[in-house]
Formats: sequence, C-alpha cells, structure tokens
Amino acid sequence: MKIFVSVPPVTPTAAAPTGLVTIRTAAQTFGSIRLELTNFLTLPVDLPVGQTELFADYAGDDNYTAVTSAVLPLTVTKGIRLLCISG
Repeated sequence: MKIFVSVPPVTPTAAAPTGLVTIRTAAQTFGSIRLELTNFLTLPVDLPVGQTELFADYAGDDNYTAVTSAVLPLTVTKGIRLLCISG
C-alpha cells in the first residue's frame, strides 16, 4: 500500500507551509518529508489487515505552528493499494 499526503496552504494567498511532516501509527513511523521540497509525499507502507489508526505530525515553521492531525481510523483490506490524505 502507498499513502499519499497533500499539505496545501491555508488560503490560496497564504505562504505555503514548510517543515517536516511525519506519517505514523501509535507504534510505527512510516516516513517523513520536508515540505520545502514538495507539498505532497507518497510513502510505501506495510499495514496488517484489520483496524489501525494513522496520524500526520507537522513540525511547524515560521508561519504555522506544529500540529498532530486528528486520528484517521483505517480498515486495511487486501485490496487497498493507495490511501490519500489531504491536509
């Protein structure tokens, strides 16, 4: 499965967020990307079939404070290949 995360600015005229975004569960970190390079990331992940909860941690920058997303409950089935998260 791959996770696709998009982090757009708050408004079209606002400064684009920069800094680090990390995708994780309570027990495992899948990866991080610096938003200075791009405003989206795609991570390959290996999640077991069943229930899990994902989080996105944003480290913040000069314009935006650090934040952890709300829990994203996820039911993993054998057919899921891509999960899209938009911020």
